[in-house]
Amino acid sequence: MFKELCIKHTPHLWFTRSGWFATEYQLTDGTDIYGVLNYEWFSRNQCDAQTAAHQWHFSFWSLFSRELTITDGNGEVIGSAERELFSNTYTLNLKSGFRARFYRPSIFSRRYLCESEGYGPLITIENNFPFGLNNDVYIEESQAPASVIPLLIFFGMHLTIYRRGRRKRR
Repeated sequence: MFKELCIKHTPHLWFTRSGWFATEYQLTDGTDIYGVLNYEWFSRNQCDAQTAAHQWHFSFWSLFSRELTITDGNGEVIGSAERELFSNTYTLNLKSGFRARFYRPSIFSRRYLCESEGYGPLITIENNFPFGLNNDVYIEESQAPASVIPLLIFFGMHLTIYRRGRRKRR
């Protein structure tokens, strides 16, 4: 169904959406599909991500919560992310000990960065909304574990969609 993501051969990917009211986003390089991010209805608080080897569920505790939990396909919590107070920076803490920050460098930027203290910049997501139905994903070269990169891509995309929905509700 999905192809396994090799980060060395595919440094540039896209999240595409099939229509304005579609709730599914596909991670693709233009020829192969590496996974999907699926929302139930129009709620942006919870979503499911699925790749060839993994399945994750991202959810906020409540509408006004600053903490997001990440569970795997078995329902076990594998990590959490918390938004810093009076900031749009999320800090991701996985049970494996991996830590990363996800943020937007400036208020006018369309780019979102994910970086780790030990590994440096990991991924960059460029938000093309409202001009297009796809978002660009750039995988930076680093020594980070290759198994955590797909999780970071889907985590970052979920946060960009969630923030976009929060801006519309204000």
